[in-house]
Amino acid sequence: MKDKWKKLYEEGKEKDKYERRALPRQMNRIEGDIAKKDLELAKIDLGIRSVDKMDSILSKGKEIFKGEFWNKIEGTLTSEKLMDIMVVENSNEKRVLTKVGEIAKVSDKHVLDAIDRLPDEDVEAVWGKAIETEELDEILDKKIEAQKKSLEIERF
Repeated sequence: MKDKWKKLYEEGKEKDKYERRALPRQMNRIEGDIAKKDLELAKIDLGIRSVDKMDSILSKGKEIFKGEFWNKIEGTLTSEKLMDIMVVENSNEKRVLTKVGEIAKVSDKHVLDAIDRLPDEDVEAVWGKAIETEELDEILDKKIEAQKKSLEIERF
């Protein structure tokens, strides 16, 4: 899609001002498609990170809440409920497992101490930084500059 956009942009340089007027609609449509695909990929990425984080939380939970405690949690906690807790607690494993312990009414000191020893994670460490869109940004910046130049030329 980006190549198609670039091709239209390059072709537009060689056309007269009347032929160029049709290009922005096509280019805008392609930009919209690129943005939709970017958003879809971001959602997929977020979903994969959520599943990975849930898996990590379950692994640590199974290790910390051994035996009867873990059986109690498995009987009480659904994946939907765990995901809700993860959202509320910003996927911080320590806080999520503390909340899971509260729901299962686990008050064993050894279990609570094991949870307390987990590191507090920064949200950025869990989810990463912003989605990379540098290449698209560069293309759009070039387009804006080209449109400014063409407006200046048409004025004269």
